[in-house]
Amino acid sequence: MLTKFKNKIKKYARKLRSKLFPITSEYTYVAALENSLKAIVFTCQYGYVYPFNPATRRVVPEDKLLICSNTVDYAKVIASNFKELRAIISNSPNRQFRRTELRLLKQIDNLSRSVTKYPDMWYHDAQSLDEAIQKLLFFNALLWQAGHWHVGLGRLDKVLYPYYKVDVEQGIISREEASDMIYRMLQVLDNDMVAKSGAIEGDTGQYILLGGVDENGKAIANDLTHIFLEIFQIYNHPDPKLILRVNENTDDQVWAEAIDSILKGHGSPLLMNEKPIMENMVLFGYDQEDIYNIGTSACWEPLVIGKSFDQNNSLPSIVVLQSLNKLFEKSVAPKDFDSLLLTYKDELSQQIRDNVYNIAFDVSPLYSLFIDDCMVKGLDYTKGGAKYAYHGLEIVSLPNTINALLNIKHLIYEKHLLTWAQCQKALKVNFEGYEHVLQLLKEGDVKYGNAIPEVVALTNDIMTYIGDYVSKLTINGNPVKVGFSSPNYIEQSGNVGASMDGRRNGEPFAVHISPISSHVDIVQIIDFASQLNYTGNRINGNVVDFIVPTSYAKNKDKLKDILKYAISKGIFEIQLNTLDSKTLIDARKNPDKYKHLIVRVWGFSAYFNDLPDEYKDNLIERAKLYEAA
Repeated sequence: MLTKFKNKIKKYARKLRSKLFPITSEYTYVAALENSLKAIVFTCQYGYVYPFNPATRRVVPEDKLLICSNTVDYAKVIASNFKELRAIISNSPNRQFRRTELRLLKQIDNLSRSVTKYPDMWYHDAQSLDEAIQKLLFFNALLWQAGHWHVGLGRLDKVLYPYYKVDVEQGIISREEASDMIYRMLQVLDNDMVAKSGAIEGDTGQYILLGGVDENGKAIANDLTHIFLEIFQIYNHPDPKLILRVNENTDDQVWAEAIDSILKGHGSPLLMNEKPIMENMVLFGYDQEDIYNIGTSACWEPLVIGKSFDQNNSLPSIVVLQSLNKLFEKSVAPKDFDSLLLTYKDELSQQIRDNVYNIAFDVSPLYSLFIDDCMVKGLDYTKGGAKYAYHGLEIVSLPNTINALLNIKHLIYEKHLLTWAQCQKALKVNFEGYEHVLQLLKEGDVKYGNAIPEVVALTNDIMTYIGDYVSKLTINGNPVKVGFSSPNYIEQSGNVGASMDGRRNGEPFAVHISPISSHVDIVQIIDFASQLNYTGNRINGNVVDFIVPTSYAKNKDKLKDILKYAISKGIFEIQLNTLDSKTLIDARKNPDKYKHLIVRVWGFSAYFNDLPDEYKDNLIERAKLYEAA
């Protein structure tokens, strides 16, 4: 009888508990993370504990989109005190939120006790640079362990500098010892690169942001900025990567060190022109008081560090060339170019409408710990806890589309060198037997990237139309950002067919904002890109991508002048590869000779040997093209 009574009590208790504390996705997240953490084996990598085991990562629900490409404010992580955080959570208005977050804190606390060097690190602000790095790495590893990816690191010269400054001024460490700590931190982050990578090895999203201004508009550049840039002049690993926020007041020493790093050949740093980016973010809807702390999602898409849930590449990239190709499936040609342009825009509207939709996102109690407002609101940062939830999409094949439109205008409607029917047939057979048509399409120097009024006006017309149409749509009730730099320039090129820019079916699209012509050099593409209109919602990354010859190593001042000119002209972002085609061709044939050859891909860097063949071929062809510019 007593046993039956006890069982009834337990059953009643379970029912009461389930009624008071129903199982939520947040609670399931914490339970799954707890299970994966049990399998963590603590090892010290390069002097730091990094609790990450890719074999036991949390399984993400199949009906939810995994959260990626985000950055917490690591200044809050490093200064965190669990006693204070626990008190804040306990005052949260949401009972379920309190239960979930307190259980999560307990997990982290228990796990961190195994860090014998700093077992109580979550109960006070870090006391040294070494402890600050350990706290940062510990939390970063937990985010990866929780199944998130593209985990950014943010403004580490700003975040770590107060600890560095005290340690050096008090004689606890020297500058050289601090540099060694930073180097070892980078090695820890790089150590699991393969497990952290997405579709291509190296695509981890582990960016470190340097430079820029603080909340008072004062330049951040400090000794740690220089240390990071110095390290990347000798750092022979593709991960993590650097992004440098620059403006017209960036000092010459930073420029010189950044160029030395770029000429190393690993593609870091990418340059963000912070003034136009911040101005356009405010116009879109971000608060002026927040935008000083801009970071990026993973590659280049802007967000506000510590306040954004923004998922900036969560939808399939829109292949704008596809809508133009559809016109050639119709038997009747538009009567003139203006009519064609209107018809193309109608097709494009439908394509955009079909590719912008609401998304069921995963949750993250872990991110919520250090994203502003979540604790006070008692909401997960994916469910209204974060201040900003402006998601975005990317456009791919815009340069190909502009070149195709220019060819149609000039060769069909103005010069009458080709007919609509002739082009229809040529496209249908992938130019087989129509090599003369292909040659005509490739000829000419009025191409995307030429800073002449006709090309700039047409490009801005299409960009404005896309931006205006996207502005009518929402993702989960919020305005949508659009960018013109997409990583899918190879992945999505195989399903579109041959096109009027002189591209055969399956050939890659153009890379970001870059020319597909040997007639356009780096100065011309900068002049062109600086005249594009990035206002409104067109802020989701607009990267000028160019391969500069290795000969610039002998003339660094020239490259510095070009890049400073680009910033003064108002470009959005720029990333450079420093390559020569002969080296790449030899590396393709003799991979063993080039085991450590690093190249820039999309918005990340990778070992050349690890790339799929189509990416190797694309880099070789682009290097040849730009050497002739």
